[in-house]
Amino acid sequence: MQFREKHVLTLCLLCSVCVGYYFFELFLPAAHVGALSRELAGGYEYGNDFYQIWITTQELLAHRTDPYSPAMQQKIETGLYGRTLDRSARRDAAVPYRGYSYPLQANLLLAPLGLLSFEGVQIVLSLLLPICVAVAVVCWCWAFGLNLSWYTLASLSVIALGTCPVLEGIYALQPTLMVAAILAGAMLLLRRNRLALAGILLALGSMKPHLIAPLVVWLAFWSTSDWPRRRAFLISFAVASAALLVATEIWVPGWWLGWWHSLSAYRQLNTPPLMRLVLGTAAGYLASFLLIIFGIAAAIRFRRCEADSSSFLLVSAFVLAITVLVGSSSIAVYDQFLLFPAILWLWCERRAILRSGWPARVITLLGIGTFLWPWATASLLTITSPVLPWARSFRAVLLPLATAASFPLITLLLLTLMAWEALRTVETPERQFPREPVSVRSES
Repeated sequence: MQFREKHVLTLCLLCSVCVGYYFFELFLPAAHVGALSRELAGGYEYGNDFYQIWITTQELLAHRTDPYSPAMQQKIETGLYGRTLDRSARRDAAVPYRGYSYPLQANLLLAPLGLLSFEGVQIVLSLLLPICVAVAVVCWCWAFGLNLSWYTLASLSVIALGTCPVLEGIYALQPTLMVAAILAGAMLLLRRNRLALAGILLALGSMKPHLIAPLVVWLAFWSTSDWPRRRAFLISFAVASAALLVATEIWVPGWWLGWWHSLSAYRQLNTPPLMRLVLGTAAGYLASFLLIIFGIAAAIRFRRCEADSSSFLLVSAFVLAITVLVGSSSIAVYDQFLLFPAILWLWCERRAILRSGWPARVITLLGIGTFLWPWATASLLTITSPVLPWARSFRAVLLPLATAASFPLITLLLLTLMAWEALRTVETPERQFPREPVSVRSES
């Protein structure tokens, strides 16, 4: 068994190296050409998402400069593009806003990085973010009660690191990957009944509030449904969040007003969520509304489930999937790493899927195909690019991204079908549950 696992790990490493070569040596140079044509390639491209946190943190530590001011926006633009933008020029009009859009909790929690040069930050985060991805994978597997060997855990981590959304997150030095590890760690602590620690850890994810808010709402509802036993989670989360808010208010009084105003400007830069981008505005809003209502129904049904039950994990994975597809901008592809628990839940329930009707089986096949497509095409381009000039063309470089939108939608669709089956067939769950399951099964 170990010999076979070593071969699987080797195969995963080879495929991930191919995807990494494709992303950094084929895709990014093609994207750089477009930035050069618009004269937007004069600043920091590697780590462009974290740059705004770093520069505002440096200014706050040195002068307590308002991070949401127009002057700070000009500094951010200069660092990212090598110049300030002129919105009257056509080439710059496509970037309506490039100011600071994070809450001040991000600066507070990441303040040590503000003491480094940005080149130093690039080195530190280039090492830290892949570790965060691996930690998130391992913590989610343990939160699901999976008793996997270290070879299998390493293979799953390598697979995660070899996906384009994660590579985009690493290239942009995106805090989303940190938040993903925080969420996974909090869920593992909930499973192990370390409720107070889980609440404190989850509060640290407030640097990306839109990513944790839906999950916090679900967990707060779950906590209040059995208040005597679960109140430690909600109380610790509230106290830790309040402490962070007080600390930031002492640091920069009234900062939240500037942040709130920056959000409306920041929305002009973002593309619509994936649900609306693919389905259109009307159909996208309708689908989003129905998914939210369905998520509320699932939360009500399974609110009394224990933290290591299949139903609890199903609702948690479903909430995160909705967050990515309904609430997150489609341009923030790195947020799709939060679909990992949904994929893991579906894998754990693969036998139930096979016993389901043909729609679930067909959707599963489509999901597998859309997942493997970027790996296969990126590997092919990597192998052929040294000898075939076409493999470096813009049209060829876009091939691995052909399923970038379809795979998340298919994953959510399949998860919704399985959740519907759970709602339709499962009675209100009792408190009895398996203590150390090796796979996640639905209650019956």
